[in-house]
Amino acid sequence: MKLRLNFFGSLTAEIGEITIDLEKLLGKQLSGLFALLAYNHGKVVSKEKLFAALWQDSDNPANALKYAIFRLRNALKEVDELKGIEVVETVKTGYQINDEITVITDYELFEKAAEHVHDTDDLEDYKAAMRYYQGDFLHNLDNEWIYLERAHYKIEMVNLAENMSNKCLALKEYDICLQVCKFALEYDDFNDELIYCYIKALIDTKQYNEALKYYDTASKRMNKELGVGLQDKTNSLFKTFSSSDNENSKTDINVFSKNLYDAKELKGPMYCDYNVFKMITQYEIRTCIRNNRNKYLLFVDFVNEKRNMEALIKVVAETLRIDDVYTRISGSQIAILCSLQQTSDAYIVGERIISKYYRKVDRGARLMYKLKLLTDDKLIHDHNKGSLFVVK
Repeated sequence: MKLRLNFFGSLTAEIGEITIDLEKLLGKQLSGLFALLAYNHGKVVSKEKLFAALWQDSDNPANALKYAIFRLRNALKEVDELKGIEVVETVKTGYQINDEITVITDYELFEKAAEHVHDTDDLEDYKAAMRYYQGDFLHNLDNEWIYLERAHYKIEMVNLAENMSNKCLALKEYDICLQVCKFALEYDDFNDELIYCYIKALIDTKQYNEALKYYDTASKRMNKELGVGLQDKTNSLFKTFSSSDNENSKTDINVFSKNLYDAKELKGPMYCDYNVFKMITQYEIRTCIRNNRNKYLLFVDFVNEKRNMEALIKVVAETLRIDDVYTRISGSQIAILCSLQQTSDAYIVGERIISKYYRKVDRGARLMYKLKLLTDDKLIHDHNKGSLFVVK
């Protein structure tokens, strides 16, 4: 008999026209056991491998495995199409799926289709390969071996989606490009290449407001979660777009201003990546010179190995004011741009951040801060002579 097993998404079996939800039939533990045996169909799975994969913490894994096999066989006998068939066989060193059953799996079909795509680079072959991926590998089950395979197939799918998206752009198949990018970004939402292709397809199809909105959302999410911005080639899309003379590229001022404004971002200091921080600093230098005032650059730095950057970022966010800006510049440093009246106030900010971190997070850590005026007499003198200061 032929048995089609699907590992992407939920674990299911297809026998002829009948689809069986194995996770519902077997439950999580037995599904994990059957999945491991079926993933290795055509081979014997040793008892030791089953112990290591499924019963690491058991005091008596041999009895646990024996009882689980007994329950698994009884559960499979409840399926009418499997009655009279010993699906799981016992062999000398372990267990295996009955050799008389022809097992077809979606992950093997996916692998074969993906390999075929590498040879043909044909759009129809890309579509065929992507159709097999119906969700993360056994996404409802939790075993270490499953995590490893899940990561492997997700990477394979995302790589396939990247190549397919670029192929679609080259062929001007924009609807397909948007569809595959949107699908793959559900599994890898920080993928630079997919974000680029998605925005490029929106711009090429003159969906400018949607492109701007998605660019803004993706950029904020990257800054917030990873502390980095979008890749240069994605940013360059908007440099080209904004300088275009095409009348159709115009956007409405209300839509544009709505994309710029986000009330959630106005409830505390601004966190951004280094490139944005540098541009803000350049602007603030000009403002300071023109208005004859100053701002302070504050460095907060771990000086020993006990460090928790996420906790430090949270403390900085709680301490600074709404018109302050900060960024993470290394694995141990944060740079802060502060609006303060005098140097003594800057020292207070630095001491406040460090003392709050010690009090709330870790007294064993060692932090220090350094302070620098954003402008100085030489800079003002150079400006008055007509030079333009740019942060390198």
